[in-house]
Amino acid sequence: MYPRLIKNAADGLTFEQTKEMKNRGLNSYPLMKLTRNGVYVNVVDRVREAFGTEDVVRLDCTHVGESDCKRIGVKLRDLVPCLPILEDEQIILWRGTIDKEQGHDSSTVLAEPSDC
Repeated sequence: MYPRLIKNAADGLTFEQTKEMKNRGLNSYPLMKLTRNGVYVNVVDRVREAFGTEDVVRLDCTHVGESDCKRIGVKLRDLVPCLPILEDEQIILWRGTIDKEQGHDSSTVLAEPSDC
């Protein structure tokens, strides 16, 4: 079996925390609405800019399709960096935790995977 590209619970969060994060993301206004056969040249820049003020960002992928939605989420995970959570044809992106102890106020550090 291959490992899942998008997990049910985000790394560093419990299932309940991930569920609460999904609800926050689904109740927020979508940053962008993605369409099938669209050009996404500014998605990474807009997500990085939104992470300056928000810790959860939602992308509306209603007309994209589930497999393409997963591919976009995995690409954003690698390029931004962030943790994608897929729910109801929406990509909810969590920026991770900010490492303030080491003095990196603007850098994003993803949480370490738990031993679950």
